[in-house]
Parts: sequence; C-alpha cells; structure tokens
Amino acid sequence: MSMGRGCAESPLRCSSQSTRGWAPDRGMPFGCFDLFAHPFSFLLPTKSDPGKALPWKTSKAAREWPVSRGVAVGLQLARALRYCHDEFMPGYRLLHRDIKPDNIGCFADGRIVLADFGLCKLWKVDSAASDDERRKLTGLTGSLRYMAPEVALQEPYNHKAEVFSFTSLLYHFLSHQKPFSWMTPDTFLADACRNGKRPLLSGKWPGDVQALMAAGWSSDSRARPEFAKVVVALEEAIGRPQSLAEVLERSKAPSSRSSAQ
Repeated sequence: MSMGRGCAESPLRCSSQSTRGWAPDRGMPFGCFDLFAHPFSFLLPTKSDPGKALPWKTSKAAREWPVSRGVAVGLQLARALRYCHDEFMPGYRLLHRDIKPDNIGCFADGRIVLADFGLCKLWKVDSAASDDERRKLTGLTGSLRYMAPEVALQEPYNHKAEVFSFTSLLYHFLSHQKPFSWMTPDTFLADACRNGKRPLLSGKWPGDVQALMAAGWSSDSRARPEFAKVVVALEEAIGRPQSLAEVLERSKAPSSRSSAQ
C-alpha cells in the first residue's frame, strides 16, 4: 500500500446534482455541484471562474508560504468543510473522504478549491443518536498519510475523521513537510494509528493553532473539534476576518517575511 496514493473505491454520486470529471482549463479533476448555490466561491470550481486552479502541491509559491499564509489557507479549507458538514443539505452531512494535497487547487488570486468529490458520502444525521455515533463505512478510503486512524484500521467512523485529515493537511501547509513522512505504511498503522504517535508541532506557530492541531489529531474522535470550532479558532489566529476578501488580503505576506515566519 502506498502512503500517498488514494485507495480504490468506486466513485459515489452524492445526488443527481453531482458530477465528476476533468476541467481542462483548470488543470485538475473536480467534483462540481451545478444546481445549487453556495456562499463560498472557494468550495467548488465552476466554469465561470476566471483563471486556472493549479494543484496546491505543484505550486512553487505554496512551498514558500509563511505561517500566516498557511493559516489563512487552512481557514478557507475549514470554511469549505464546515459548509459540507453543517450547511450543504438539511439533515445530512457531506463527507468528502479524500482530503489530501492532490485535491486542493490554488487560484492566482489566493482562493483555494476543494476538488474531486468522487468518493464523497452523504451521511444522514440521526436526531435520536449521538452526534459522535460511528458507522461502518468503507475503510481505507482516501490517501493513507492523511487518513484518520479509525479509517486506516477499517473501524467504524464518523465525520470527525475529516477533522483528522484536515489537521494533517494544515500541518503540511505550515511546515512544508508531508505529515508522517518518516513512516512506511506498516509503521503508520502501528505507530500513528495504534500508538498515537504524531509529528512534532513547531513552537514558532501560534499557540492556539498548536492546541487546535493537537485536538484535531486526537486518537479519540470525540475529542476532535467540529469544523465550526476549527473555523473560529483559525479566524481568531489571524484577527477574525469578516469576509473572504479579508482572508485573502491577510494571506498575502511580503516575500521578505517568508523566511522569518
């Protein structure tokens, strides 16, 4: 098994409104919900979007982001996932289930795109059950390096698995290093999934961001925050921006600050 490649599963259409394919003018695959309006332009690309969204991991600029830019980009992604989990459809959560660098695109203006919903799953919220209820879904879905322990171990899981995956991606944004990069697939399962070993967090990062990441990487999914709380924590870390335009503006750090941060 590869740490970096997605595990096989038949693509799942989340609804009749869902499509999946290639956007040649953007250079990356995408999943696009054509028939409903959503408030966040960075959630999904549409054919009216100007410019080209390039995969985040191929962007040279992304490899030189200062911490402030990494946090601001993490906030965009957290808002998108909050929308999927809490606002997409009454009574349901939309689980992406393949959160990894390959599925994050960057526009030149600083917006990011959460792409490729080919493995997504609609999760019906049961008002009579605990919000922490875990269900038996297909395990090993996504990319192992960004996978929550319960998913990698093929145990029942819930929407909090995506908080773990988000935390691994936020670590990548801030450190410019792949999470768990020193582990083989076998050691990832043994050390990260069964024994709770995690990458070290830099003392140069904001303390509240470190605390958020420690909680997001918890082995106990019940201890991981909801994306609504993730959004609030990241907003506070960069001064509570009121709009996407403010997030983008605060993510533009002068090149002279790149090495300092």
